[in-house]
Amino acid sequence: MQIYHVETQEDYDALMVELEKEGFLWVSGKLPTSKINRWGVNQQNSCIVVRDTISYASKIWCRYNCSGIPIQKYKAEKEIHDPVNSPNHYAQGELEVIDILEDKLTPDEFMGFLKGNVTKYNFRETHKNQDEDIAKAEWYQLKLKEFVAEGKSIYSRVAKKFTKLTGYEFDDELISKLESGELRIVERDKED
Repeated sequence: MQIYHVETQEDYDALMVELEKEGFLWVSGKLPTSKINRWGVNQQNSCIVVRDTISYASKIWCRYNCSGIPIQKYKAEKEIHDPVNSPNHYAQGELEVIDILEDKLTPDEFMGFLKGNVTKYNFRETHKNQDEDIAKAEWYQLKLKEFVAEGKSIYSRVAKKFTKLTGYEFDDELISKLESGELRIVERDKED
């Protein structure tokens, strides 16, 4: 048997989710843990008693009736804020803003967006959040590499079409020059 003391509604909710994941049900056996809210009865004096099932009691009742069993204080783990890989202000629904932009922009517009952010964070790092801005620039650079590797950029589409038509492939150096803008693809007049 374990007894957990929960001081806040947040702690209670987190414990219920954890116990539900472990397969525990309330003594009644009918409802999952997350569907029953008993914290409001004794609030900061609430305890959850876990055996094969879950029951509820006050901290005073547990001290008196379960004197040989330690009462463990349960605190909800705070959500970890990751300002680089998943900033809270960009993830307010099922999709992150980056996913929506990739969906709504043309491949070339999205690639420009990614390149712009690489540049922005590299310039900004000496004036604002050094380590965080360097990490953000690296994140956008990696996203750009993945985007090109998936064949979504104009350069990779041209390379694929070239390979399909000729049987030859562009080498990494040529693709790199195309991506950097050092080498451009131009349309020739049909007379040539």
